[in-house]
Amino acid sequence: MNLLKIKKSFFEEENPFYKIIDNDYYDISNRIKKIDKTLVVVYNALNGKYEVHDLRNKFSTFVMSFKSLDKEIILQLNISKDRDTIKQLQDERAKFKKFTKQKQDERTNDNKNFALRYSYSSVIK
Repeated sequence: MNLLKIKKSFFEEENPFYKIIDNDYYDISNRIKKIDKTLVVVYNALNGKYEVHDLRNKFSTFVMSFKSLDKEIILQLNISKDRDTIKQLQDERAKFKKFTKQKQDERTNDNKNFALRYSYSSVIK
């Protein structure tokens, strides 16, 4: 994401206490962008903390804050990303199980209906 778009989304002119961090000594901001391109590191001068914001969110972009830029941020973001991935996989698996159960129930009902029709037709003859 280009820096001008980020500045516009943060209303940097209206909020001078936010400073967008696009490069730092340990290259944390670039490593965060490798995790997710919509994440941005900002220094909040009001509370003296670094914040990670997700620009996909419309109302509250805040994700997490830290006192210093270090590998802890990367670890936390990777953990939360892994949790999201695991949650998505679990949701997909639950949907698949529900779908297969529904199909099995339909087959069972079809088999029951066929059996009933067959038994009625043999009684009538």
